[in-house]
Amino acid sequence: MIALLHSRFTLHFKTLLPLLVALLLQEPAWGQGNRKPNKWNLNEHHALSLGARRWGVAFGNPAQYTGIRFGIKDKNANINGLSFTLYSWGDNYQKAVVNGLNFGLFYTSASLVRGISFSPVFNSTNEVTGFSFGTLVNDNRVLNGIGIGGLAMLSIENRGLSMASLGILSDRISGVAITGLFLTAPEKLRGVGISGFKLESDDIKGFMVAPLITSFDHQQHPIHQLKGVSLGLYT
Repeated sequence: MIALLHSRFTLHFKTLLPLLVALLLQEPAWGQGNRKPNKWNLNEHHALSLGARRWGVAFGNPAQYTGIRFGIKDKNANINGLSFTLYSWGDNYQKAVVNGLNFGLFYTSASLVRGISFSPVFNSTNEVTGFSFGTLVNDNRVLNGIGIGGLAMLSIENRGLSMASLGILSDRISGVAITGLFLTAPEKLRGVGISGFKLESDDIKGFMVAPLITSFDHQQHPIHQLKGVSLGLYT
């Protein structure tokens, strides 16, 4: 009996495995009528759902889904739950929204992440509210929460806690920024800034610690505004 069940399970598994691989790697034109299929159309949404149409466990690229989603590419998806992808393709990630965990093996992106965004290589999002981590580089246009970059942390607007081993570059920082070598906030730096070598900003308010504290373009002009406590060898 056990041998019979094992053989049936193996048969079903071998039958389903090619289907799952095909859904992940390709984009078959299901539900497109007589329209000629185009597997390179990144606006298409095709997925195999183990559950209901909009919830459960999905393989592919569903337009809107609640549960766990596995895919090769991240394209205009709206996911509530866990999203696992290998990488993002072109500019289509800019419309992707993830409420929960957004994980990309090589490169992950989304327009908006409410929760956790993580990649072992390069993490990039337009806006994160929560926790953002990139083992090599963490790039967020707007960060509300905690951001960590293994080597570098990049952003335009940074509100919260930022940490990186080599450098942090953000137009505007409001919160706490800690880095090993370079901390750069050209427009403003508010809160606490700690750098192992150089800290530069044209507008500084708060508590700053770095051997060198200068303006962003120190050769042209000094720091426009410096208020608070600054500890450095050269200011």
